[in-house]
Amino acid sequence: MKTWMRSLTGNCEFVGNQIWGAPQWDSPFFMRLQHIKQKFDLNIENETKSSDSMKIYIVSTQAYLSRFFKLLEQGFIVKTQAGCSIKDLLCEQLGIDEDYLDNRIQTLFLDGKPVDDVAKAYIQNDATLALSGAMPGLVGATFRKGGTYAALRNTISYNADTASKGRGEARVKLKLFNMVLKELGPIFLENGVWIRKEKLGEFFSLNLEDLKAACSSVDMNGQKIGASRLAEIDWKDLEVYLKIRAEKPS
Repeated sequence: MKTWMRSLTGNCEFVGNQIWGAPQWDSPFFMRLQHIKQKFDLNIENETKSSDSMKIYIVSTQAYLSRFFKLLEQGFIVKTQAGCSIKDLLCEQLGIDEDYLDNRIQTLFLDGKPVDDVAKAYIQNDATLALSGAMPGLVGATFRKGGTYAALRNTISYNADTASKGRGEARVKLKLFNMVLKELGPIFLENGVWIRKEKLGEFFSLNLEDLKAACSSVDMNGQKIGASRLAEIDWKDLEVYLKIRAEKPS
C-alpha cells in the first residue's frame, strides 16, 4: 500500500495497490445500486446547449471501462443545495441505499477532514467529498467513521458544531476510491457526470490509442465522431458532461 491516504485528504492522485474483494451483488443494498438515479437538478439539456459546455457519450468495451475510473478518483461535480448533509446528498439525491452508506462506505473526508456522523456533516459550495471503503491497518481503522480509534484524530476530524450550513446552490467535487469506486463507478459513469475539463483533456491525450481500440461509439453533442477527435479538442474553456456505457456481452 502506497500513499492512498493523501489522495483522500488532498489533491494528490490515488496510488494505492491494494486488492479489494469482489462485491456481493446478491445482497439487498447491491440490488438497489442498479437503480441509482441522479435526482438533483442538473438541467443537462439546457446547460449543454450553451457554447461553454459539451456532452460526450461513449460506448466502450467492458474490459476498458475501469480505465475511466481514474477520472472519478480525481473528482467529478455534482450539484446540490448548500447546507444539506452528506447523508441527504448521497441517499436522498443520488439514490444510494442507506445500508450501502452504513456498511460499505466506511471512510469519508469532507474538505480533507474525516467524518464520523454523515447526518451532521454539511455540504458547502466548492466542497470536496471523498468516499472510500474500509482501509487496512491501524491508519485505516483510525479514519473509519465512528470507529474505535476515532478519538485518536479528534483534532483533525470534521466538527459539526463549528460548521456553517450555508444557503443556495452548491457545486461539490465527489471522489470515489477503492471498493466504492469499483462498485459505484460504472453506475455513475452510465448515469453521466460532470468532469473537470482539464483532467478530461489530459486523459484523452494520454490514452488516445487505447481509446480508439476500445470505444465502439463516441457521440459529441448529438453527432458521431471518431475517438481521435477527442484529443484535438481544446477542453480548457468547456464544461463537460461525460456518459460512458460498457458494451453488453454478445
